[in-house]
Amino acid sequence: MNDCLEIFNTYNRFETCWKQDDGKEQIRLYLKDRMNEELLLCLQSLEVHQEIIQYLLKHIKELDSNNINLRDVYNKNIVNSFYEMYNNFVIDNCSNCINIDFKLREKFNNLHCIIQNYKSIEKSLTFEILENILTVFKQLHIKLVYQFKTEIFPNLKRTERFQTFVLSKVIEFSQQKDEDVKIDLVLKANDLEEYCKLFQKKKLVYMSQLHSFEKDSFRELGIKKLGHILRLTRIVKQHFVNNSNFNQ
Repeated sequence: MNDCLEIFNTYNRFETCWKQDDGKEQIRLYLKDRMNEELLLCLQSLEVHQEIIQYLLKHIKELDSNNINLRDVYNKNIVNSFYEMYNNFVIDNCSNCINIDFKLREKFNNLHCIIQNYKSIEKSLTFEILENILTVFKQLHIKLVYQFKTEIFPNLKRTERFQTFVLSKVIEFSQQKDEDVKIDLVLKANDLEEYCKLFQKKKLVYMSQLHSFEKDSFRELGIKKLGHILRLTRIVKQHFVNNSNFNQ
């Protein structure tokens, strides 16, 4: 059952959920519903271009001073990465403009002006300027990840769609391993972990033990809040619907 707990933890932390294709899709759907999909697009694009720039800067350092042509190629590729992010997500009124603080946006704008000036005199950017591009990318990445971890993902976890999704992943895994799902995992996945001790006290450990539970069953168990009783009834019903689907 430790494996089921690992599945639960994977999808209940942004850092690991984000790395799963189906987890990333859940985040995308949530943001799309709220017309903020550009935040996810920006984070995805940013991680790609940040990796490219880090790779190119490392190789620029290793280049022979006489290897001007290759240095220029690397330089242009870094500039292209900057333009890709700047034009698509940072510049005012672009189609996917994201909401970032004024100081960081000014850093991007200043870099854009510097790059344009160098371009006008057909001169390659200095290594220091290229490093500054990577620095603002890192700063933007930190701010975006912080927003996802402290605001977006916690709100996503409270949605019925995401809670059902996580539960379905646990059920799917338990079916593959021919295991029963623990009640405490389901409670935690639905922000009802306050009742874990109550179920344990009644020796209710696995979801299979709740197959015949209805609203009155939860009342008799000692749960008093009507909203929680209704949620538990729905969760149990959904669990066995999902379970039967996986067995078909």
